[in-house]
Amino acid sequence: MKTSDVVSCWENFIENNCLEALENQIRLKNFWMNINFNKIMKFEPEFANYILDNFQTSLEIGELIILKKYNLLEFEVRLVNLPKSCEINISELRSENLDKLIVLEGIIKQKSNVRPKLVASKKECSLCRNIIVFEYFGEKLKFFKKCSCGNNGFLREISSKLIDEQLLLLEESLETFKGFAPKQIKLILEKDLTSHLLDMNSPPGSKIKVVGEVRKVPIISRDREKLAHFDTLIKVNSFEILTENFFDVLKPEERELFIKKSKELNFEKKLIESFAPGIYGHENVKKALMLCLVGGSKDKFSRNDLNLLVSGEPGIGKSCLAKFFKKISPKCRIASGESSSGVGLTATVLRDELTGGWTIQAGLLPLCNNGHVVLDEIDKLRPEELQSLQSALASQEIHISKATVSGTLPCKVGVFAICNPKEGYFDKDNSLFEQLNINSTLLDRFDLIFFLKDIPSSNDKKIAETIISREKSTPCFDELFLKKYLLFCTSHKIKWTDELNEFSKKLYQKIRNASYQKSNLRANPRTFESLRRLSTANAKLRLAEFVSKDDVMTAFYLLNSCFNFIDEANSNNIVEEEEVL
Repeated sequence: MKTSDVVSCWENFIENNCLEALENQIRLKNFWMNINFNKIMKFEPEFANYILDNFQTSLEIGELIILKKYNLLEFEVRLVNLPKSCEINISELRSENLDKLIVLEGIIKQKSNVRPKLVASKKECSLCRNIIVFEYFGEKLKFFKKCSCGNNGFLREISSKLIDEQLLLLEESLETFKGFAPKQIKLILEKDLTSHLLDMNSPPGSKIKVVGEVRKVPIISRDREKLAHFDTLIKVNSFEILTENFFDVLKPEERELFIKKSKELNFEKKLIESFAPGIYGHENVKKALMLCLVGGSKDKFSRNDLNLLVSGEPGIGKSCLAKFFKKISPKCRIASGESSSGVGLTATVLRDELTGGWTIQAGLLPLCNNGHVVLDEIDKLRPEELQSLQSALASQEIHISKATVSGTLPCKVGVFAICNPKEGYFDKDNSLFEQLNINSTLLDRFDLIFFLKDIPSSNDKKIAETIISREKSTPCFDELFLKKYLLFCTSHKIKWTDELNEFSKKLYQKIRNASYQKSNLRANPRTFESLRRLSTANAKLRLAEFVSKDDVMTAFYLLNSCFNFIDEANSNNIVEEEEVL
């Protein structure tokens, strides 16, 4: 298209499609406007394709038309709802995408402070009073001190133009990245995109959808010479904060099927058998992991996510359970305590490459906000790293204050932690609780603690048969069904009746009194919160409308089994079942 044709298309499009919205924005002194690209496509397909191929030039023409029409000093045109053909993953970016308009989705990993950037200035010569206009591009300023009259001396600054600028580090989301590690790319936001409202609603860990232009940045060597290689960044034109709603993948017919299946006989038993079918036994652990995926009900005063700790001897299947848990969770990452640091799990403060200031970089827990995290070998973390982790598990927030930067990042995650005994195997002569290399304060953050021992038993033959028949056997439900069903249960709302509230209070009193008499690990108010979370999760797993007494008793049995393990004596149950019933 010729330049005159582009100008004509912009004038006609603005006049016929967005004149009223444009004038409203100007009247409100919002010198920017979002334009739906679908409208441009319907208006003139050739014009729309020209914008995609010549993004910078075409947008400058449209902005100049608006500036001239309304006698403005600045105005920004933002494009939204671009076609699917523009969508690309960060790992798929290549040289052919340079200077092209693309659409990216990802997680904000790092976010700098908003800083002013100098883009233009006017200076006056001290001898001839000549006015010189300077324009600045890139990150470094270049001052031309010499005037046309030959003056090499002082140039007095009359005025300057500054804009707001912010740097973001975007990481591939779990649904899109393929490979060993998610790829990252830098984003540059300017002017109205750095507004306070957007900054408050998109902390590190938030998922966003970005429309922008791919640009190359020269890499400078240590000798301050430009290399033949380039780095890439995205000059953002518009972005949208996304709400992670995993329930949209469920079809209406699937929802009806789940409700019908939940009423079948022995359905819950089939679910447990289908969870990690390659591992024989450990029904309580599998049931607890499903409850962790489902979660409790949202509460303003306490977390609804469940935290589980499994300590077991080698070769018992802990890693296989963790891998299956990650497959079934819609949003989950695995970290190893041996190769992780406290700041890698929570957050750290780094120097911003663009502005030179300090910025907060989110760790694993904030990046998995509203999801799950598997922490393998949690006992390998250093004491100071465990300290930072325990506050995150309790409040589901990470507070950081370093290098003049302070902030709070949300980390509403359910944690599945795995560890080994101190000596590799449990010593029957010592308390199981004392054989963990984890302090009691952190242990108190877990709703359930399981101890798995590798002891010869009559089940050894069945374990061997399960290993042999892994490839041939077919579980009752496949992984996709299990994943979607548990996802559907997560969105299910549950109510507590007054009668059940009273029953749970009496049950907690008996648990607490018995724990002080019989158990090494005493029950506390967090135990009561765990009881309610587990009861709610079990009711959601059944797709029930109300929590029943059976749900509360199931939660109690799970808690009681963990206490029995710690007490290592079947006779010292925390609450005698006959007493409760």
